[in-house]
Amino acid sequence: MQQTILKENTINSSYKKLCPNCGLPNIICICSKIEQISLKNKVSVIIPHIERHKSSNTGGLVKAVLNNSEVFIRGEKNKLFNPNNVINQNYQNLILYTGGRGLTTKYINSFDKPINLIVPDGTWTTAPRIVVREPIFHKIPKVSLLNPPKSQYKLRKHPNPYYISTFEAILYSLEIIEDNHELKNKLLYYFLMKIDNLLWLAGKLPPEKVRGGISSKAISWKENRL
Repeated sequence: MQQTILKENTINSSYKKLCPNCGLPNIICICSKIEQISLKNKVSVIIPHIERHKSSNTGGLVKAVLNNSEVFIRGEKNKLFNPNNVINQNYQNLILYTGGRGLTTKYINSFDKPINLIVPDGTWTTAPRIVVREPIFHKIPKVSLLNPPKSQYKLRKHPNPYYISTFEAILYSLEIIEDNHELKNKLLYYFLMKIDNLLWLAGKLPPEKVRGGISSKAISWKENRL
């Protein structure tokens, strides 16, 4: 059973205006600190609507970081999710999924098209259900990471340290798909920057420890609310 290190109610209603790209409260938005990265391939993230308004969500961070990425919201009231929109015929579609074929450079090189990596987001138990509940996804090849590093996600903790967050899974997958180790390092830095900002906001990390820094305006704002 997962342990929540940073509960969403730690971030009270006054923080609920989130940046639509990085997903952080506007007062600590990191978009201006991010240099968007170009990809030869594509990332398509499917986010349950309930996760969309959680600052601890990591899948939506692709919007701020990767120029060739899309986010699709599933389960919104009065808005029908169409899985056909996620599939792109100009790419080789692959779904990142637990128990799929091992993601290797050799396997990626067997395709004559760039990759559209489809990533179901959510908790470790709910994310796989997105694939199960959409029959059109059943026919798309599934891939999974072989021996990923231990998670550095400090907001939610799983007893198995190799259960990683959505954005971590994406960045380690892209290291293989794009064959680019430096890309992984850049993405990991932006990921940890977001985590640091939330830990600071919750009073669990001093400002001098936050990657990318905290603005004086944000510090003053937080102090005035205490």
